[in-house]
Amino acid sequence: MELGGVQGTSDDAAVSKLSACLLGYYEDDFMRIFVGKETRRSPLINRGYFARVAAMDMIIERFMEATASGQRQIVVLGAGSDTTYFRLRKRGFLPDLYVEMDLEGVVAKKLDVIRHYEHVQEALGVTAGDVDAALASPPSARLLRSKNYVLTCADVRQPELFETVLSSLEGFDFSAPTLFISECVLCYVEPRDSEQFLRWALGKFPHAAFTSYEQILPDDAFGRTMLGHFESRGCPLLAIKSFPDIQAQTRRFETMGWPQVEVFDMNDVYYKCIPRSQVRHAERIEIFDEFEEWHMMQAHYCVILTSRSQDNRLEGLRLLKPEVQKESQDQIKIKSTGSGDQQPDGENKPTSADLVAPLEGATRPIPFPMPATSTSSDAPANPPMIPSAAPSSPQENSASSE
Repeated sequence: MELGGVQGTSDDAAVSKLSACLLGYYEDDFMRIFVGKETRRSPLINRGYFARVAAMDMIIERFMEATASGQRQIVVLGAGSDTTYFRLRKRGFLPDLYVEMDLEGVVAKKLDVIRHYEHVQEALGVTAGDVDAALASPPSARLLRSKNYVLTCADVRQPELFETVLSSLEGFDFSAPTLFISECVLCYVEPRDSEQFLRWALGKFPHAAFTSYEQILPDDAFGRTMLGHFESRGCPLLAIKSFPDIQAQTRRFETMGWPQVEVFDMNDVYYKCIPRSQVRHAERIEIFDEFEEWHMMQAHYCVILTSRSQDNRLEGLRLLKPEVQKESQDQIKIKSTGSGDQQPDGENKPTSADLVAPLEGATRPIPFPMPATSTSSDAPANPPMIPSAAPSSPQENSASSE
């Protein structure tokens, strides 16, 4: 059950995350290895991906803080070329088990990259023999395992098989606090299938948290363009019409029985939730004057954080810290341009239609202001990389961001 178009958008997102990383929006020592090309994105796209990465990192950190005693687990749905594990490892912030799950073809590509880099194997706690054995296994049974890391195949559209895979993992505990991470995964799944998965998680895990990054607002000009882009790529947003806004997303989880639900658009997340020190750092990296486009783009993406716990141990897992909860009873309207930016002059501002074009290309190439890192001594001269989709337009655009 492969989803070729969806895998292409995941590759695009990885290229954009790498662009933000190489410019210093955040640190990631391993991303370059797993991304097949380096393309500098516009400041608008770089800032958007900084916000996305910072939001997910913040949620993971708060989950780890809320579950400091006892076993805790993280399960990444549609992990693709994600390198969050390595960032957590560098900070000494790993859970007892970090499980990456994706479709068979994606897992095979990631394994093929890992097998060519000895220092990646060392960071994961595996050997070249472990990787070769995983690649030699039948596609549906591929598994790479170390003490606290797992890479394996699973499809969220088949929760019964998903449960079988997790049950087969030594040390995985369904009764332990478990955080599920879904970055642009369930948005490509039929609502009935995503509901089946979410109800399964709710019923199977007594201490569960689920976070998702998804598109919203399909019915305005920007949203219609966004839908058209993903449809043209062969990966239509199957859930957005059923859950078009923050209110619908909130009802989605409350109706299923998740007792604690927060849904914020990315404007709220950026200005209210992400630590101010990180935002100030990001706003000093590049000259930025695309505020109207920035707020429009961020309004069309949301972060969902929902949890349940039989003994309230996850009660403190929140997007918005309690001390500012009262301040954000209503979704904020952005009236300022940010803490470190200057007000744009308003001239020659593009319309939403001007913003629409795939992320893969730019109107002009912009070099990174840094040398390329050297290839590790144990790697071949031209090691395989997880491929990125070829550009389908010379324009760069925020509505095409995964």
